Formats: sequence, structure tokens, C-alpha cells
Amino acid sequence: MKKSHLVKMNEEELTLLVKHFGYEISDPEKMVRRMAKVCGLKIFCVTLGEKGALLLKGKQIHKHEGYCVEVEDTVGAGDNFLAGMIYKYLLKRKGSEILEFACAAGALAATKKGSPPNISKQNIDDFIEQNKV
Repeated sequence: MKKSHLVKMNEEELTLLVKHFGYEISDPEKMVRRMAKVCGLKIFCVTLGEKGALLLKGKQIHKHEGYCVEVEDTVGAGDNFLAGMIYKYLLKRKGSEILEFACAAGALAATKKGSPPNISKQNIDDFIEQNKV
């Protein structure tokens, strides 16, 4: 991780990592900050399943509550999340936009059967627009 520029993991993996380093932290945001500091990460993302995701970019934490969808198949959802995250990151978008797009990509993938679902940028943009509050 110390040689990585960007790291994404799920909450279970984060919990194991925190315990490996001997910390007793249960709050996901505090865990993200601690592990980012320990590993020297500037971009660190943790998916929280149906609770959304957290993204540390620089010193700022961005949160997204996720999208409520009817899950057909979770296979490929994490890969789509990561692809969406990397795509927006490479476009140098704000952390909140990166996380919104990544959460939408993962949620949309979970509504499809099979892996990998064929989801376009336009599909994701439309999904975000349809789910604006």
C-alpha cells in the first residue's frame, strides 16, 4: 500500500487492516484516516456495501450514502465501482464527484445479471440524474 497512489477496499478488508496494525478503531472514517496516514496515501476509498462509501482525497473525507437499488447480482459491482472511481479521478474531478460516479457505477452493475455488465458512461450519468434528490 505504501507504494500505491490510490487504494480501494471494502469495510471488511479495512477492519482487518486496522487490526493488523494493532489499532482498536471501529468508526470507518477514523479507520480510513489512520490507515491513510500509516501508509502515506492521498487517495483512499472504502466501500460500505448498502451504506455507500467513503473517499479520502488529500485531507478531506467525502461520503456517499449509496443508491437504493433492487440487486440482481453483486458480481462485478466492485469492479465497476473501481472503474468509475479511476475514470473520474483521472479526469481530476472533485472527491464528491468521483464518489458519486463510482457509487452509481457499482449500484447500476448490481442491478444487472452476470459479470461484467455492459454499462456505459451515459448509463451511469442517466442513473445519477434519475436518482437526484
